[in-house]
Formats: sequence, C-alpha cells, structure tokens
Amino acid sequence: MYRLNLSGKLLFTTPNINLMKTYIDLFATSGEDIPSGSSGEVDLVVYDNLIDQNTLTQSNWGDTVYLYPTPSGFTPTEYTYYVPNESGYYDIFTSSSSFEWNIEAAGNYEIAVIASDGTNQAIDTYDFEAIGLPLDYIKSNISMACAFKPIISSFNGSIVNIRRSSDNASSDFTYTELLDGTALAFVGSGNIGYLTRVYDQSGNDREIFQTTANYQGIIIESNDFVRDSAGNITYRNQNGVQAMRTYGHLKSSDNNLVMLGTEINAITTGAQAWLFTYAGNPAVGVYSNNPAETTTATTNTGTPDYYGNGNILVPQRGPLGVHLIGNLAITSIVNANYVAVQWRFNDNETIMLYGDTSSKFSFMITSNNFDDTERELLEEKMNDLYGYY
Repeated sequence: MYRLNLSGKLLFTTPNINLMKTYIDLFATSGEDIPSGSSGEVDLVVYDNLIDQNTLTQSNWGDTVYLYPTPSGFTPTEYTYYVPNESGYYDIFTSSSSFEWNIEAAGNYEIAVIASDGTNQAIDTYDFEAIGLPLDYIKSNISMACAFKPIISSFNGSIVNIRRSSDNASSDFTYTELLDGTALAFVGSGNIGYLTRVYDQSGNDREIFQTTANYQGIIIESNDFVRDSAGNITYRNQNGVQAMRTYGHLKSSDNNLVMLGTEINAITTGAQAWLFTYAGNPAVGVYSNNPAETTTATTNTGTPDYYGNGNILVPQRGPLGVHLIGNLAITSIVNANYVAVQWRFNDNETIMLYGDTSSKFSFMITSNNFDDTERELLEEKMNDLYGYY
C-alpha cells in the first residue's frame, strides 16, 4: 500500500493512460513505473458484496464495500486501486482481483483502478459518495467538538453527564440513552436534570462543564428534555449570573474557528448574551437584541469575521461583537487571534457560554487551523443535522 500526497479529487476523469502516467509521476511516492503501452479496457463498479453484487453509488462512512473490475481485451494480473482516506489523501492498494474497501472518508469522490498485465494497462474511474456525520467531511484539525448529537462517526462514547435534583446523583449518557428514555428515567418524574458536562467528541478530552451546581445548565425539566425551536435536545442557562464553561485552548493565529449552535432569546430591551466572556470583557461574539448599543471590548490584533446561518454578519456591539439576526443560529467566528483577545478570563483560564435563562446552546466546535471552504461545508452539514435555517 502506498500513499498519494494529494488532497482533493483525482486529477483524471476519463480512461486516459497518458494523463494517468502524468498524475503518477507528479504525485505518487511509490517509485514504481506504470508499464508502457495501452491496450484493453477495464470497467470499475462498486458492489455491496461479491455474492449479490448490488451496484452502489453511495454508502455510509465505516461501511465495507467491494471494488470490482471487469477487464476486456486483455487479462490483467494486477489491479491498483486509489481510494480516499480520512486525512484527505488517496491510499494506493494493489490486488490480483477485486478489492475490499472500508470507507474512512466522507464526501464525493472519484475512486480509480489501473489494470495491468505487465505490458498493457487500462484505467477507469467511478463516482462515489461516502455519507457521514458533519465532522467526517472535515480534514482540518478539530480541537474540540461538543454536541448533544453524534457529529463524528469515530466517536462512540458518552455525550453528556447529568445531575438529578432529587439526590444530586449524576451519570453519563450516550446519545442512544438520551433517545431511549434512559436519561429521563434516571432524572425521574418531576425532577430537574442539570448539565454538568458535555463531552468532547474530537478525541482531545476537552469539554463544556460546570462544577458549581447553581450555574449548571438545565437539560431536563417538566419530564422532558429542553429543546430548541427546531426540536433538538439542548440546554438552557439556569440563571443570568454565570453559566457553562470551557477551557481556552485556541492559538495566537488568525485561522482559528469557533462555531456554535444557539438560540438566544433575550427577553428585555438591551439584554445580551456573551458567547465567550468573564465579567463582561472581552466581548468575543456578543449577541444582543439592541444593536444600537455599544460596548467596550478588548482590541484584537486581527479582524474577526462573523457568519450567521451562512451569511456574513456585521459586528454591531464594538469591535468583537455581533448582533444576532433571528433566534436559531449557527454562528461562526473566524480569523480571531485568541491570545490577542485574552483567552484567559479568570484564575482557571476558563471561558463562559452566557445568556439569559431562556438562551439555549446546542453545540460548540473549535479548530486551530481552518479554511473558509471547510467552514462553509461544516455549516452546511451541521444545518443538515440540526435544521436551523
């Protein structure tokens, strides 16, 4: 198996041996040569299995499918397959016949095969869609991913920890246990379920948390989950004093990303909700129902950009603020140098997700290295999952 140092789609779209040879010469790291000559043809299809041979044009991340070549005009002795991997590259595998592929990259791809008998060769490509969860499509570094739904297929752990009001006992729950009534049964009829932690699905062991009982978010009340207007499980703030927290971990660069799913319901004129704050400043991403107000915010060395539901937003509350347009919103803050805005807000170096008692937070994703194309893709995939706009 060899690895192609190339992200994105394959460079060839037709069975053209000269173009393929150029592609191999430029990008392959195997050091092997493709034999000269061009005779015969090969047709590549993808099957769900080799017995029923049902043709597939799409399948799910993590599924196993079979790449099946049918040659004509010659008898190949070796097939070389090019399939995408989770790092955004193409892996190269060789086989004497079909190839069993475990899908580890979500997206729309061209997969390919070269058939060779040692002298002659033929090439074919096949359009294929690998369907996954939102973060399966993202190749950039993800530093934290907290949500009440699975957002990356490789994660299979607990989603949240919930404390019940009756005796303060707490327990972890998977997404399945949120859906099948296990969490509701644990909290019990008439009790309140408080959110102590939202676990990190990125594998980096970061999380949203609150150890002080009076500041923990409410996830279960009135015998049901707190839900946003789109029906998703979420949590609301218990009070307007302090709220859930996370540790500051972004870097002093201008390609950081913070993406949140929120429903800010300010209930009084001038009410505001801070995405990140401690004691009011710095105001990184302010939500307010009164855009005419101004506020003092720590000056940033760069110029953060704000996106709300896929559209660019113009800051309305100082240099680091943004006026919320509508209630349900997938908001992205990019190009912010988080050392310049003083990520550390108190002795614990934590930041706060603050809003009034009707404000709800559904997910938070951060990255230290992100590009705008992937921001658009991730916003689209998160919206497909949450139905915000």
